[in-house]
Amino acid sequence: MAEAVPAPEDERRRAKLRLAEVCALRGRMKEAGQAAAAWRGAFADAPAEEIVRALLLAAKMRDREGEHAAALVLLDRADGVGSGLSTAERLEAALVRASRLFARGTVSRREGDAMTNGVPPFSRPATIS
Repeated sequence: MAEAVPAPEDERRRAKLRLAEVCALRGRMKEAGQAAAAWRGAFADAPAEEIVRALLLAAKMRDREGEHAAALVLLDRADGVGSGLSTAERLEAALVRASRLFARGTVSRREGDAMTNGVPPFSRPATIS
């Protein structure tokens, strides 16, 4: 579909990335990872936000395949590429990294406490705006 309708290059680029993300949401992680890798090769000059999304998708696939070191390399690249993005845009990369580390048990309780300033996440007071 991303190539079926004539569209400007930037729309096709975004559609192909979204297609890879939808594959992941549907549980087709290997296909999603391959699509993300192909996307990165085809659109190396894409905006940083999109490159970060593709790197995160590839990192999730690598981690799921048991390639933990490769996943961390991709997450490091995402951090580097996304360093100029807003905090909100960088948050997704931090959450992916944290979920991968906690899932593998590579973050100790002490490190986890340091990430949350020693306050368990569910004991923080709720703020109502």
